[in-house]
Amino acid sequence: SITDEKFEGFLQAGLPLKAGTGGLYEPLVDPDTETPAGFLLTDQPNTGEDVVAAMLDHGRVLVDRLPDQAPALAAGVNGLFNLVKGDE
Repeated sequence: SITDEKFEGFLQAGLPLKAGTGGLYEPLVDPDTETPAGFLLTDQPNTGEDVVAAMLDHGRVLVDRLPDQAPALAAGVNGLFNLVKGDE
């Protein structure tokens, strides 16, 4: 699809992040056992290297607008985030 081609080699804005080791953040993989620490604010190249990037660290997030790369998150309060469907 066009979206897949456009974002090949990139981490898309809106990707949920979790706290990793050494004060770094990494993509959230399992929403059932991990709490989002933030959401990537801008698209970032996925080079395998550490990158400095802006992160949304609290607030309201429309879960049906998250990128295809994101794991499915259920609506509700999760950590510092109010996760809502777009029609709420």
